[in-house]
Amino acid sequence: MLKPDGSTEEFRARVVIDASGVGAVVRSRLPREWWVSEPLLPEDVSNAYREIIQVDYEIEKPEFIKIYLDANIAPGGYWWLFPKSRNTMNIGLGLWGKLSEEQGLNPRHNYDKYLANSQYTRGRKIIHVGGGIVPTRRPLPSLVANGFLAAGDAAVTVNPVHGGGIGPALLSAELASKTVIEAFERGDFTERGLWKYNIEYLRAYGIKQAMLDVFRLMLQTLTNDQLNRGLKARLLTEDEVLEISEKGSLELSFLIS
Repeated sequence: MLKPDGSTEEFRARVVIDASGVGAVVRSRLPREWWVSEPLLPEDVSNAYREIIQVDYEIEKPEFIKIYLDANIAPGGYWWLFPKSRNTMNIGLGLWGKLSEEQGLNPRHNYDKYLANSQYTRGRKIIHVGGGIVPTRRPLPSLVANGFLAAGDAAVTVNPVHGGGIGPALLSAELASKTVIEAFERGDFTERGLWKYNIEYLRAYGIKQAMLDVFRLMLQTLTNDQLNRGLKARLLTEDEVLEISEKGSLELSFLIS
């Protein structure tokens, strides 16, 4: 650890859990040949920007959140409006990282262009701004190594469709902690001794996460016209979109004969 005075201090432990968020400050520094250290590529993330604002009108039905798939405003991602009260909201957008890399797209620029002076932000008074990188991909090849586990965003435990990660992060933390307890009971902190964490996570959420990643990749290829036609034709219903967002399930009507 680097101290404020420039000196360093060394800490040693039998097992380390990286829960440092998307930066994965420990996992990303492990040897590249280790499965757990697989880096996040531009196509694995969304770049997001959001503002907490006050508006000069009363928001209709503030008990409902709104998520919009729009290939112009948020290509490869979506934009959202989450009311916090009758006249305050969290509004922002996320862009597919691959497009940001290849085309130089910037979520702040798109926000300023499409949302900052829109009907949704009339009378806008900024309370807080923020931005960041959101993982949106399948699970890592492994969440463990010798004496090491990753959890939460550091382990890419997310819903790939929208990047939501609080639920999967809590789940991964619970499973990781149980694995560590068992490792101490056995005195085995090797990759093999910690491997049960991988199995339990895949059973609880990881397989579903991989399925949703395929669904995300499909959505990112569609134009606005294709999305609207699909919804109108009931190939994908509003209830199914909600179920995917809330539960991460993938039992869609157009996949059932």
